[in-house]
Amino acid sequence: MKPMRNIGDAANRIYLSPHFDDIAFSLGTFAALHPGGTLVNIFTRGAYVAATGTRVTVTPALVEQIGAVRDAEDAQFAAGACLSRLALGAAEPMLRDRRVFDPAGLEDDIAQIRMRLRGALDHLTADAPADVFCPAGIGRHINHLAVRAVALEWFGQRGAGSRLFLYEDLPYAARLRRRWRDLKDLRAAAGGRLVRHSWRAAAGKLAQIGLYASQHKVPVTNLWRFSPAAPWPIGPHEAVWELKL
Repeated sequence: MKPMRNIGDAANRIYLSPHFDDIAFSLGTFAALHPGGTLVNIFTRGAYVAATGTRVTVTPALVEQIGAVRDAEDAQFAAGACLSRLALGAAEPMLRDRRVFDPAGLEDDIAQIRMRLRGALDHLTADAPADVFCPAGIGRHINHLAVRAVALEWFGQRGAGSRLFLYEDLPYAARLRRRWRDLKDLRAAAGGRLVRHSWRAAAGKLAQIGLYASQHKVPVTNLWRFSPAAPWPIGPHEAVWELKL
């Protein structure tokens, strides 16, 4: 499988990952085919693992313990894709007494990350424009929507010369109705023309997904849950929407 032409060709690639696993789940094949770049993990303080879900008493010790586990999982993925990492240290909804899909928390999350994320993007593009990969917000996870909002804001104001690619959030985009509903929301939020690019997922993506064992109740054995519910290309794939202003 050859790398995609014209996508990620910039020497400076920036991957915005709301949580430790989002780039591996949504762009693992792409990152493997385009080694190098910076992985910006944004909401890195939380207490969620698949074994217990949200049925836990959140304590500082638990947050530190889970953070160490998730950080170690992500370090393995980043090493395989030759990515440097940057952690912004924002708090997931569990730590702010909110549910992850509660739209009332969106402004709180935007305020929590705006200065940190804009500062990181300014720093990482100070010497050269970049290809920036940002969640499309499919699934309406509030953390994903907050990252999308700040990235769109930065791109419109300070992203001259850079390109913005909004990746289809997986596994959320694997649900047909959810995907179509939230792509409509993406188009409304983007403020420009969106062009879809897609490519087949490599078999090695299963191993990338498996690195994040804390996030799976059972091992993932096929890629269908981690592929957009779209008719093309045939079979498991990944996709981004390039924003043309």
